[in-house]
Amino acid sequence: MPHRRSGTQLVPEIFPKGTWMVYTAKEDDIIANRGVSGMQLDAVLHMMQSLYAHALFPAMLTDASLQICWCNQAAAQQIPLPEDGSGRYGWPACLPKETIVRTLQNGKSLSIRIQDGAGSLLFLPVLDEDRPVGFQVLGGGPEEPPDTSVRQTAERLLRMGEKSYRMPLTIIFSTLGLLAREIGADVGTMNYLRLIMQNCYRLMRFSENFIDIGRLWMADGKLHKKTGNIARFIRGLCDAAGVLTDGIGISLTCEVPRQPVSAAFDPVRLRRAFLNLISNACRYTKEGNRIHVRVDATAENVIVTVSDCGLGMDEATVAVLSAQDRFRMADAQGFSGNGIGLALVKAVVEKHGGTLTIHSRLGEGTDVAFSLPLCKTGNAPDFLAQDGARYLKDRFSAVYVELSDVCGVPLP
Repeated sequence: MPHRRSGTQLVPEIFPKGTWMVYTAKEDDIIANRGVSGMQLDAVLHMMQSLYAHALFPAMLTDASLQICWCNQAAAQQIPLPEDGSGRYGWPACLPKETIVRTLQNGKSLSIRIQDGAGSLLFLPVLDEDRPVGFQVLGGGPEEPPDTSVRQTAERLLRMGEKSYRMPLTIIFSTLGLLAREIGADVGTMNYLRLIMQNCYRLMRFSENFIDIGRLWMADGKLHKKTGNIARFIRGLCDAAGVLTDGIGISLTCEVPRQPVSAAFDPVRLRRAFLNLISNACRYTKEGNRIHVRVDATAENVIVTVSDCGLGMDEATVAVLSAQDRFRMADAQGFSGNGIGLALVKAVVEKHGGTLTIHSRLGEGTDVAFSLPLCKTGNAPDFLAQDGARYLKDRFSAVYVELSDVCGVPLP
């Protein structure tokens, strides 16, 4: 059934049963209606992979003809997307592709939702000048029946929170990229953009850490383990993080065994936890501070130790930080913060079946060590660790996000 235009709106009409209802936003919806003008499709791909790869709601990037360039696991499962046998996903038959493409050619955003409340999708155009070259597609999951269990309620709230911060950040990052290109060499205005960008990264850092620890504590929080060389994994993170910490005058060195150290671990969560330790070592600093990371392997465990020569802590402060039920950090000795980072580290390590220990000397520095069991079986899929250069090439990598509270972030 064709669409009818009425003023600046597309009047919703119902497609046949089992398909979707389509409508566009009003023209005065400003930013969301403008799309991601001036950004290359591959740059948008990096942004979406970083923001949405592990999101619990659907996220896709398509070209101008709605050929799927990338999608997360939630999109493949919840929409669902047909697979062609070679690992590539096709367009779902329940969505009228030609009608949607025709509607999107005006460069406006588009919202679609399935009948009977089964789900929704938001299309945001990626524009080259005024011509759409692709579309970001972000979805809301199907409506869930009421549930009184604490676990299910917590998971629903966390999903809502995850979507509520990721979608606005997508628009902000995209718009900042456009502004940076238009401003050019205006140093004063670029400094304002840099300040906005820095705080966007910090907001993303806090939100992701908060959502993750919520899942680990209150909801499912299951790990997605892969088997790999954890020594090489830590080395790659240190190589990238060291480039950023050098910029603030703190050297970072890393010592790992020459032989591979095989372990089964969740690379996303362990990466976030490890970088939180590097962030803390940089934040509570003093002149002459330096960070050393050491990886040791025993018969049963791998032990990762992050040592710094920063402010250090007394025994009472260490006891507060080591408590399982405490978020808030002590306000004494110049320490401040909500303590979510260290609480997240502890939750991630314990979820892996490991332990976390803290040793500190006031005025001298701190050693934080965590141990994880070595790999006993080959059930987990293989994981190949990235080198430091790949983390630095991706401006939305965990290295930039997790260190954004102490180090600079890249401009688009």
